Amino acid sequence: MKRTDRRRFVKSLLFIAALTFIAPKPASTQEPSSRRSPLGEVTALLGEVTARRGVAVAVRAGEPVPLAIGSSIMVTDRVRTAAGAKLEIALVSGGTMVIGPDSNVSMERFDAGPLPAPVQGVVDLLSGIVRLVLNELPAGSSVDVRTTAAVAMVRGTKFVVQIDHELPVPTASVFVASGTVQVEGRIGEAVRLQAGEGVDVAEGEAAGPVNQWGAQRVARVLELVTIR
Repeated sequence: MKRTDRRRFVKSLLFIAALTFIAPKPASTQEPSSRRSPLGEVTALLGEVTARRGVAVAVRAGEPVPLAIGSSIMVTDRVRTAAGAKLEIALVSGGTMVIGPDSNVSMERFDAGPLPAPVQGVVDLLSGIVRLVLNELPAGSSVDVRTTAAVAMVRGTKFVVQIDHELPVPTASVFVASGTVQVEGRIGEAVRLQAGEGVDVAEGEAAGPVNQWGAQRVARVLELVTIR
């Protein structure tokens, strides 16, 4: 997909100030043990729930599926958490995803064959906050987290992406705990974040400036995506 087309697609999906649920694409409810492309007839396994606090559901084939420890998360699932709820997912490729409170996350794509095959993933953060801890990925791998304001592109790292509902203009925030993340706004050049750095990107604006985040802001963000 071309860069401009991708941005247009993201903008058409996400409008945070007045979010309503959008029914997901039909998908098989089978949960195979083998990993297969989400483009095939069988929905691929993304990971397994390893920790949960509060209420979380996956919408699969248009039906809500309550999530508990041990539940499978499938590619094309849309995972929603209630106020105060958090969910940790162990990814089949290695690493973890933590979805914070009041979040709506669509697992758009996740191709993960037997390692060391490259991993290709796309996650749409429709609202709320998500934290990804990715192991060092094989060569040729990429995992993108998309919001209405920005796309975070990673190759193996620990980072957090949040989308803020309450600002006058929806704003995506990205913080990197370790590794490197490239962040691209809807206009302008992409910026590269190193460990300890963060960036805020308002919808319709370029990414930047990149700053070292203060200890209080880092602690506040990480608290939302930490399950004790």
